[in-house]
Amino acid sequence: MPIFYKTWNSQPEVHSSAVIYPTAKIGNEVCVGANVVIQEGVEIGNDVCIHPNVVIYPQVRIGDYTVLHATCIIHERTQSWYKLRNS
Repeated sequence: MPIFYKTWNSQPEVHSSAVIYPTAKIGNEVCVGANVVIQEGVEIGNDVCIHPNVVIYPQVRIGDYTVLHATCIIHERTQSWYKLRNS
């Protein structure tokens, strides 16, 4: 299937147009795409990929190994974080 679908290998970086509030906590090996907004109190785990134009609302927790695809809006914690926290 690599002919039809090429996986996106992101490098850990924050795009210059991204807006990250100072109270947000970003884990290791995180890629933040163009025009991403990460609001106050957000916690992002390790090895996370955030594609362009994503908005993450305040106090959201994103678990390790999460991929957020372009233009999504997250206003609640992701399932992987919830499972880790409550297991």
